[in-house]
This record gives sequence, C-alpha cells and structure tokens, in this order.
Amino acid sequence: MIQLEENEIGILVADQFLKEKSSTIEALKALGAVDVILDCSEHTVSVKDLKLLKSLVIANSRCFVMVIPTDRMQDFPEELNVVPTRKEAEDFISFERMQRDLGIEL
Repeated sequence: MIQLEENEIGILVADQFLKEKSSTIEALKALGAVDVILDCSEHTVSVKDLKLLKSLVIANSRCFVMVIPTDRMQDFPEELNVVPTRKEAEDFISFERMQRDLGIEL
C-alpha cells in the first residue's frame, strides 16, 4: 500500500506493489494529486507497470521518481526519473515542485 507522508509524497515499496498491484493502483487513483516515490532498491517492477504508475501520477500533474541502485539504473528507460537514494528522490520532487510553482515546464 502507499504510505502518504505529511508533505504529500506517497511512498511505495516495490515488493508491496507486486503483492497488491490492483489495490495499489486503485489507491493511487483515489489519492489523486500526490508525488510518488517508488522504492525499487530491493525488488524490480516491470517497465510496463512502471509506465502505468508514472502515467497515473503524471495525469495529476505530479512527479514520479524511482529509487534504484546505481548498478541497475541503466536497465530502465531514460524517460523514467531514477535516483540512487530516497533523499535524492525527495530532493528531485522538491525541485519539480519549485518548477511547477514557477510555471516552468520541461
């Protein structure tokens, strides 16, 4: 399930997503506009599922970031936002929020 932090960042661990895929997707739809960090440091999610998750988050004009160990980053498409640590994921989201607030679109 998605753990929602007070700063409106949803934290999702890959193994939880793999176990409860449909309920997690429904929960994400119900949450609406939240930025999401998917922690793939222990388990990997298929590119198809990653693109689905990203599309759900992007549909609400929010940010989707994955935490992936450095040695596995090259295994993922460039259009996915991947960082090596949760702290960097939080920093990435903060930067994206600043850009949204300023009306900057990349």
